[in-house]
Amino acid sequence: MTDKEARNTLLLCLTAAQVMQEALDDLKETDFYKHTLKNATVRFQKEIEKTCNDQINNLFNLNEDMMRQLQNGIEQIAKQIVESNNPTALVEFGKILERRDW
Repeated sequence: MTDKEARNTLLLCLTAAQVMQEALDDLKETDFYKHTLKNATVRFQKEIEKTCNDQINNLFNLNEDMMRQLQNGIEQIAKQIVESNNPTALVEFGKILERRDW
């Protein structure tokens, strides 16, 4: 695996952790919510951030605006996935990501 592929995989993990946190927040007022899951998700995200902290800091120092846009994009993706009331929308989202023409 190349460094670029590894960075992309870590970015995917960060996005997945954000999706999980958003989803758990939506469950907060239900019997399905578990603090242990939320805490584990937060720890998972922090460990990923530690792993790629130097690269994140380098990107932030190089282009603060781009880093903010990236963070906002991750949050928007997470919210859209969680707020979708149609699970089949995830299939369409997956197809968009597979095209990679964006």
